[in-house]
Amino acid sequence: MYYKHPILFHNGRAIQARGTWAHTPWRPSWSGTTIGTTSWSIEDMTGKCVIHFAALKAVGESVEKPLEYYQANITGTCTLLEVMREHGVTQLVYSSSDIASLLQPRGGPRQRPHRGGPVRDSQQLDAVHIPDLADGHVRAIQLFQDPRFVGFQPINLGTGTGYSVLQMVAAFEAASGCKIPHRVVGRRAGDIATNYADVSLARQLLGWGASRTVIDMCRDTWKWQSENPNGYKN
Repeated sequence: MYYKHPILFHNGRAIQARGTWAHTPWRPSWSGTTIGTTSWSIEDMTGKCVIHFAALKAVGESVEKPLEYYQANITGTCTLLEVMREHGVTQLVYSSSDIASLLQPRGGPRQRPHRGGPVRDSQQLDAVHIPDLADGHVRAIQLFQDPRFVGFQPINLGTGTGYSVLQMVAAFEAASGCKIPHRVVGRRAGDIATNYADVSLARQLLGWGASRTVIDMCRDTWKWQSENPNGYKN
């Protein structure tokens, strides 16, 4: 691979609000900024590929704040594309996701998992573990090295299976050994009944498939939270 050292551009709001960054043995270069104009600070942008994660994604909130979501997801993306063009960067992995809600560890253990949205158990959502997701993004970057690949290709990353809220509760109870109190209430505005991915193209083009189960996700989330009760501040 020729992508040796990532450079991170992010406003850091979700993590910095907790007072510290994650303590890990390896980090990308950091350049904190909010994309507003094409003059944002990337004077030394020498990379060949951009992975664009920057988007708002809460279904209910998007209904309440449509202009903010348009500004972040549409206008922000256009600004990024302008900067890429200015620096001659032509490879873009645009990564979009559903929101991580209660007991869906695919969103990552940034905080205590208490922020679920109310949905009926008939709603089914796909869930994929973070290490599997990261591997899929690396493979997407590697796809650019194939001279046969040109243009744009949407690819789904997921398990290809929908899990209901109560199934996730049961999986987390099995992983943690704890009883999880819950109640069935009305769903959020904007929620749909079933949402999971057809991942056949990921297997075909990327040679990728999710290798971890829902139990693995719940077990890893529980282990991390148990060892880090104060989150990254530990």
